[in-house]
Amino acid sequence: MTFGHGELTRGRCYRMEFDVRALGVRYDEKTMEAQNQICTSKCACNNKGMKGCDEATGFCICHEQFIGPDCGQCKKGYTLDPNTLECHQSLRCV
Repeated sequence: MTFGHGELTRGRCYRMEFDVRALGVRYDEKTMEAQNQICTSKCACNNKGMKGCDEATGFCICHEQFIGPDCGQCKKGYTLDPNTLECHQSLRCV
């Protein structure tokens, strides 16, 4: 994952540095200290397919119709809708 001038590692927090005084902005130093960071998740899950993620291991927990290590594939019997990127139960001919 890239951000600005470098590479971010999953599962770490980074302190963002910029000079708000140079912009002529009034700010509360304690508030800025708390909000002036970006944290990345250990998880690399598909947003549509994931039900949750174990932050300690990075293991993706998939919704019922999704499978795969990142929950990015449709389970057998389901088809990917290219417009919504959701898996829908496949229709069967009788």
